[in-house]
Amino acid sequence: MEIEQTNRLRIAGFVVLTGALVLILAGCAAMLVIATRAAALADPHTKRVLARLAWLAAAILGLALLLLLWAVMRFVANRIRPRGQRTPTAYVNAWAVAGQRFKLQEADEEQDEGDQDDLPQE
Repeated sequence: MEIEQTNRLRIAGFVVLTGALVLILAGCAAMLVIATRAAALADPHTKRVLARLAWLAAAILGLALLLLLWAVMRFVANRIRPRGQRTPTAYVNAWAVAGQRFKLQEADEEQDEGDQDDLPQE
């Protein structure tokens, strides 16, 4: 018996991840361009702040680009690689197995010594 596995969820997750990374890339690229253009006309203190912002945007841009490339390569590799036939595992009734493992001890007819203390005094 084969298990039919659809890749709809995997493809949907890939599309969401790729879309988010593309938005991050676009936002960081825009921030990088805006910060470098504004730094050309700014005073020295503001120029340093904008330069730091531009470096941060460039670092995040590079990281997002690496993540996007990794996600695309992984998706393509999973699509190309042939999959073996999958078979379901055998059904195991966990409650029945637990019941077989659990053994009750026979209740003794004699009471414990401390049981007499629990009775109310008359």
